[in-house]
Amino acid sequence: VYEMARCALTNAEWCDLLNAVGEAVVLRHTLYHKDMTSGILGGIDHVDGAYMPKTGWGKKPVVYVNYTSLLRYCNWLQSGETEHGAYDFSTMPPQRLSGARYFLPTDDEWYKAAYYDPQGNRYYRYPTQSDEIPSQGQANFERGDVFAPLALADVPPTYLVDVDAYAETPSPWGVVQMGGNCWEYLEDTWCPGGILSNKLRGGSFGYTETGLAATNTDAGKYDGRCY
Repeated sequence: VYEMARCALTNAEWCDLLNAVGEAVVLRHTLYHKDMTSGILGGIDHVDGAYMPKTGWGKKPVVYVNYTSLLRYCNWLQSGETEHGAYDFSTMPPQRLSGARYFLPTDDEWYKAAYYDPQGNRYYRYPTQSDEIPSQGQANFERGDVFAPLALADVPPTYLVDVDAYAETPSPWGVVQMGGNCWEYLEDTWCPGGILSNKLRGGSFGYTETGLAATNTDAGKYDGRCY
């Protein structure tokens, strides 16, 4: 038995972490990266040691975050501290502790939440309760050579949409946008070709429907910063 957050982690929620733990902890563990402000997808302003979402970016997903920062976020949710709570940082990669209440989903946990329909006792191909490729009105991804209309509605275009967009096409469990918008980290790590990597699922705004499919898992540089 486990639970999933209904929506992805937002810039506003990440700012809550940064402001709560203080500048010394942020710098020590690189919880903030300059691309969160200067990158084309960055939605956070950093002024005089304080962090706040850019105007209109509070509900967009936080990006340019790395794996260990996300685990520290889970620790902070559980204990109010970044170094203990849900994950043990004495080993690398860190391990989920018994009794953890906040954690990244494993591949199996994410897969079930995205594709399994408990009513029909079946798995869908896409996390929109369908075996058909979603339309661009159902998920923020690149279908052919065209980006999703919602992602281009802002001027200048933001590419990312709010985490509660497309709420009318959730997974069978009610989780929103498990396909498209930005890649989602899994707790699992793996070693394709002998190189320690992070597992990623769900695709992104600039990736085709392949990234949304149940058959697809991608690798990211271990502890790299994805979007």
